[in-house]
Amino acid sequence: MKLKAAVSIVITALASLLLFSSCDSIDFFRSAESLLMPPLYFSEYEDLIDAFNSSVGSTVTLCNPKDGDYLSAITVSDIDGDGEEEGIVFYRDALEGNTASFSVFKNYKGNWKKCGDYRGYGDGVDSMLISDLDGDNMAELVVIWSFSGISNADIFSVYRSGTSAVRYTEISKESCDIAKVFDIDGDGEEEIFYITSEMENDVVKKFARIMKFTGQNLEILGETKVDPNVGGYVSFKREKDNISGNTKVYLDATKSGDMMITEVLYWNDYLQVLLAPLFDEESNSNTASLRYEPIPCSDINGDGRIEIPVQTVYKKSGEDDNQDVYLTEWTDFEGNKKTDIIKSLVNVSEDYYIDLDELKIKDPGLSKYVGTDWTAWIIYDPVAYEKTGNALFTVLKIPRDRWESENHSKDIIIISRLDSIICVSINRDGVETGLDGETIKNIVKKLP
Repeated sequence: MKLKAAVSIVITALASLLLFSSCDSIDFFRSAESLLMPPLYFSEYEDLIDAFNSSVGSTVTLCNPKDGDYLSAITVSDIDGDGEEEGIVFYRDALEGNTASFSVFKNYKGNWKKCGDYRGYGDGVDSMLISDLDGDNMAELVVIWSFSGISNADIFSVYRSGTSAVRYTEISKESCDIAKVFDIDGDGEEEIFYITSEMENDVVKKFARIMKFTGQNLEILGETKVDPNVGGYVSFKREKDNISGNTKVYLDATKSGDMMITEVLYWNDYLQVLLAPLFDEESNSNTASLRYEPIPCSDINGDGRIEIPVQTVYKKSGEDDNQDVYLTEWTDFEGNKKTDIIKSLVNVSEDYYIDLDELKIKDPGLSKYVGTDWTAWIIYDPVAYEKTGNALFTVLKIPRDRWESENHSKDIIIISRLDSIICVSINRDGVETGLDGETIKNIVKKLP
């Protein structure tokens, strides 16, 4: 009975909307017969490109970093602080096994001269970071080398320049899943934050570490264990901690299937240690931030703080549909203390959520339906649902071109107009409970 009623509601809603008429990733190793010239720099730094061309053979191809602040194969900056520009050029050479490398050039009164060549460790460049890590007014280079077809198995190298010339020496090399440069301990100087994997007694363990210059030496300032049962890190966010004022790091990581967790890390001034409060030593995992769908952490309510989505099963799959429904609680963690901010039902694929606090109906029902090019979420009052199956409102997603080619009721509330239209139709029971266009916009929202 409930299934027939639900299907009837979907058909009615879809008919009212006249619905029944009718990032591939970019490989930054771009193959080419000759050297690739980035148009951004070709005219302005033609002399640098000529100098580079004259120093390499025809088997060389420029290599663009895929992440970070420097996304061109050619970076021009005053690295050593002397008022003259230096140029860094990333490339790979087929004769050298396609290993990624870089060359450094110095601009001497308009003439570019090579200072050195530096061979890397992978066949690509994940990112480059430029920072004066030791406070001598000469920037160090941190290059994260990557390998094609292998994720979370990078190597980062730290290159330090001499005091009189831009001639770099590699002073550190570490394997890493992710590496960033920023001030994590609040002393005004930047450190290298990274996560690395190690084998201990045939068991994989992961550590978050901080490397910092102590005098002339680059040393590990602190480390802490993190969940080793992850497939990779998909986002990196940070904010100021309310208590210490230091940087708090949020790392979203994938687990088996579509599951995801968020690692939270920060430096404790009093203990002088790096902490990961959501990691449980006993289980060797982070279950406090677990969700069953790939939902990244974000500032869900616009308060300037990052909330972590944590999920529990809201309704097991049953006769109405074959999908579990999850309750997503957006949570603030202070240490390991958990504060729930917003309770919601999240549609991951369509990028919106239903704010249950704004809906103000206890334990509403939800059924999901998928058509050839549309999806529908129907929200029920739990009492009405048990008796008759009448719905409060229906959230629909349809292609934009279909929407624009058809006429629609003026009562439809538009939530989003992108490649697809997300819209809401309020049912009779919903109107009787006080739902209207303004309240719906506070209930059904796009994910930030």
